[in-house]
Amino acid sequence: MDYCTTCNEAVLSTYMEIEREEEAEELLEERDAAVENAVCEGTCTDTDPCAQVLKVDLGEPSVNNLGGTGPGQGASEIRYARAGLYHGVDVDLVVTTDGAYTANEAQMNGAKKDMGRINVKSGTSVSLKFSLVASQTQDPVTVPKFAITVFDMDEGNKGKARNKITACDADGVYTVQGGELVTETVNGCSSASSSTPGNGDNSPKGLASLTADHLSRSATFSFLSTSEANIDLDIAKGGGARNLQFAIAPIVGCAV
Repeated sequence: MDYCTTCNEAVLSTYMEIEREEEAEELLEERDAAVENAVCEGTCTDTDPCAQVLKVDLGEPSVNNLGGTGPGQGASEIRYARAGLYHGVDVDLVVTTDGAYTANEAQMNGAKKDMGRINVKSGTSVSLKFSLVASQTQDPVTVPKFAITVFDMDEGNKGKARNKITACDADGVYTVQGGELVTETVNGCSSASSSTPGNGDNSPKGLASLTADHLSRSATFSFLSTSEANIDLDIAKGGGARNLQFAIAPIVGCAV
């Protein structure tokens, strides 16, 4: 009304900025509420998912050739060089597979802003190992807690390309209470599975802009006193592929 009666662009700009700030505050409140309502499936011997976690910053990898599929050359791995610092030692994160790996679009592998990304063809499975090694010596670096958070766990209509992630050496898996993922623990192996169809809007653009909707489709796997973490990804038959987006951080259950 103020703009229509005065045609003052400054008035319009001020009101638009106020609306943007109010919307951002609402989104943050929804996200924080989701984080606080995280629950753990598994042994859960560690009651604080946020303490003593190595901070790892993911960007474009120095080596991008998981399973020898490209798009880069070199060792059959994805290596995020100098991604963390532990007791004054630079640490690389190295992702490898000890079995078959089939990508639909290997050029998608590497990073999406500050998240890692691995493309996996629908109807296939892959076992992934995430290792922490000293950048200079390549010696394993054991940390008190190693956390992997996976995002955008959804599926197509009628369960097509349904994805399930299982970790048999994890302390547990954290998900948002009332979220969309189905969790279970069988014979000491914790898993999270998608249950709801999704679309491109459910895929986060970066860690700083996560919403409650993003968290409802995310799971954090917590590993204790280790230099490596292993997860198995199974994707049901369906068109195309799924992109495994991940962060080496306990996003679910902790403030971002």
